[in-house]
Amino acid sequence: MKKIIFLDIDGVVAVASSSWLVSTTLMNRLLEAVRLTGATVVVSSTWKEDTLEKTKSFMPDALKEVISDQTPDLNGRTALEIEDYLKEHPTEAFCILDDEPDRYPERLQPNLVATNPVMGLSYADIAKIKELLGSKAA
Repeated sequence: MKKIIFLDIDGVVAVASSSWLVSTTLMNRLLEAVRLTGATVVVSSTWKEDTLEKTKSFMPDALKEVISDQTPDLNGRTALEIEDYLKEHPTEAFCILDDEPDRYPERLQPNLVATNPVMGLSYADIAKIKELLGSKAA
């Protein structure tokens, strides 16, 4: 079983100060979280295209390497998309990175790392990801 980081892009790795493009600084923080936990990334953002290859096509190369999949498209109902994905893909542990915590029901709140939409992914967020997923096995 694997560990999964569900990734919303806006407000996590793309913020207004980066013109809503993936910020290298924020992407590197995400890559650090992946390295520390051994998790893979599943895109749960509205940035998803109809295929994973198309979704990855506008991502920086370093980010493409850690993205393993994307959630199904259920008309932007992110929480349901994540729950549907988890039913089909058993995991050891998961966390959700999103800057809009209100769209998640109480049952998913313990797995949510709510980022600041202006600042994006912070070092405190990385600590919470590590707490939720544990360290990478040696």
